[in-house]
Amino acid sequence: AGGGGGEQQQQQQQQQARPQGQGQGQGGNHWFNRLRRRQEEPAPGARLRAQPQPPPAAAAPAPAAGQPQQRPNIGRALAGLARDQDNGNAERGNEELTWARLLGLDGSFRFLEHVVWLICLNSALIFTFIYLPYQVGWMAASAISLWKWVNIVTWKGVVATFLGYVLSSLVVVLLYYGAGMARVPRVRSFLGFTYVAIKVTLVLFVEAGLFPVMSGWWLDICAFGLFGSSMKGRQESLQSAPGTVMFLHWLAGMIFVFYFASFVILLREILRPGVLWFLRNLNDQNFHPIQEMIGLPFTTQLRRFIMSCFLFGLSVVVVLLLPTKIISYLFPSFLPFNLTLMNSVSPIREVQLELILLQFVIPTLLEHGNSRAGLKIVIRHWAKLAAHLFGLKSYLMDFPQSGGYVVDLNENLLREIPYNPDVANQEPPYTGPLQVLGPGFAPFKPYLRPYYFFPRIVGLLIFTCATGILFSAILLTVPVFTGRQLMSLVGVSGVPDIYTAAIGFYATWLACRASSTLLHYFSQGVTIFLQQCNIWALQILKCWVAGVLLFIVVPLLMGHLVDLVLIIPLRVPLDRTPLFYSTTEWALGLLHMKCTCGAIWLGNSGFKRKLDQMYMAGMRNLNLTFVVKEIAWPVILLLSLCITVPYTFFFGVLQGFGFEYRFSLLLYRCFFPIAMLYALVMVVVFLVTNHCIGLYNQVKDDKYLIGRQLVNIDNDEKVDSEEYVVPVQETGEQ
Repeated sequence: AGGGGGEQQQQQQQQQARPQGQGQGQGGNHWFNRLRRRQEEPAPGARLRAQPQPPPAAAAPAPAAGQPQQRPNIGRALAGLARDQDNGNAERGNEELTWARLLGLDGSFRFLEHVVWLICLNSALIFTFIYLPYQVGWMAASAISLWKWVNIVTWKGVVATFLGYVLSSLVVVLLYYGAGMARVPRVRSFLGFTYVAIKVTLVLFVEAGLFPVMSGWWLDICAFGLFGSSMKGRQESLQSAPGTVMFLHWLAGMIFVFYFASFVILLREILRPGVLWFLRNLNDQNFHPIQEMIGLPFTTQLRRFIMSCFLFGLSVVVVLLLPTKIISYLFPSFLPFNLTLMNSVSPIREVQLELILLQFVIPTLLEHGNSRAGLKIVIRHWAKLAAHLFGLKSYLMDFPQSGGYVVDLNENLLREIPYNPDVANQEPPYTGPLQVLGPGFAPFKPYLRPYYFFPRIVGLLIFTCATGILFSAILLTVPVFTGRQLMSLVGVSGVPDIYTAAIGFYATWLACRASSTLLHYFSQGVTIFLQQCNIWALQILKCWVAGVLLFIVVPLLMGHLVDLVLIIPLRVPLDRTPLFYSTTEWALGLLHMKCTCGAIWLGNSGFKRKLDQMYMAGMRNLNLTFVVKEIAWPVILLLSLCITVPYTFFFGVLQGFGFEYRFSLLLYRCFFPIAMLYALVMVVVFLVTNHCIGLYNQVKDDKYLIGRQLVNIDNDEKVDSEEYVVPVQETGEQ
């Protein structure tokens, strides 16, 4: 025994004398020691802080002769490796995802992973939500012989996809209930999510696709009397260009829905909160349509869709169909409207007139017409009249009223207010907080429900429909009639009614504004009225001079220059003589002038500041000297030089030196497009050069620039610069 103990002690001394990791026992566990050291090392990027070192611990006693040697902990070592890997992944995840990294412009190939994921997700979505429903719907439609009624090939795919979604939703619902009966919760949950996805897709298709198309078609059908159309003509158009026809009807329906929603928002600002409780409040911050599509059952969504169809359909009948019938009965020769082209030989002039109408006439009416404020005033007076006629002051306008019961949101009778003939002493029916029906609905304020409330509401609805028909008939007849009369006075006939309507609207708006302004100043006295007339005469004279220079001379010169540079080289051969039309050039010049002003306003030049100064001054404070000297004259001079200098040089100087007329004409015709190309090339070179210089400076600043402002410096005292050297241990730079 003694010999054995001495031999074991000698082996332990030899192992202690060997270097670390060379013994037979230590050599086999060498990688565990490396894992342990890596576990004890700090994570990459961690900052080392100076911490007080604990006192050295006493050396651990050597294990006894009979005790086993302590082996390294494999679990802790592997956990350390996993933690290091997680830290690395977290650091990569915290890196800023820029467009350079996303597109692979930083030199890495991470963008390939993004492209692969994008392709896989798109393929899965297309296969799941388009291909499978299409195949299911096509097989079902073929089984029931649906294609006998759907003759348009373009819409067979849409019909098949919609039918596939409907059948898929029914199958998923049946499987959902079957999984519930079989008590398979995971399958039931998956089927529930699938049904929600299909339901949201169907509701979105119905709300954003089917409903606007139905509204557009109903608008078109109700407007057949206005434009002299028929269902046969619409069927022929649908057969020849189904995509275009459906898109135009969808666009018309979306525009009608948008303006209807805007009108409802305007009504909410005037009427009592809660009158339109059955309509959703689109301005509510708690209104989330996608969440409602997910949460509400499909029957509720279907009921709302039917309600919306009924409401929009009735509105179109009141606003369009009935006024058209009444106008056709009272004035048989007034309808249909004339929408044919004025000049079928040159339709480009018609397009120019339409562009002028869209770019100048309509924006001016929308910007300076105060249509929203005027409509708001008209609706407020109409509501006051209706409330007074039917005794619904509290219900419509939230005015004090007596003789009825105060009713809240839930139709509960709060109290009774007896009839009081003294209007001045009547108190408001309700002064408490507003009630809310739910998220997405407007607040509700309790009102006084007078006696015989139901007959009053029926009378209010009839009065609303009658006034709607009357206002629509006035809007459809007065502007067109005014425009036709003005055109007949000028001596122009056969003008399309789209232009007569625009001219009539413009003339009516000017007459209303002028009459309201005259009445306003005339009510203040004759002396003030005459003084104001003198001021108006001076303003009209200045505006006339500025308008002739800016809206007649400048557009005419610009249109002629555009003809020489762009239109004539593209349309007129070199052996033909071009013809110039002043009206066409003026129309083109107006459009080009507006585009040029928009491009100037995007920059930051001195001419932009001059335009801003003229725009901010307005017509009342117009400085004619500034407009002529700083804006009109430089532009007219530049355009005149661009037109006259080449003509003088080629037809005056060159012919004076003996050149033929044909050669001078050829050079003159080729000069303008070549000069334009040269100018475009120089502009592109200038922009590219500036961009490259800016990019070079940015890269240089990002790599070498430390700062643009001195820090830790006192301007009053002169201090040695060595005191402001930043230590290397803290920042790594000096």
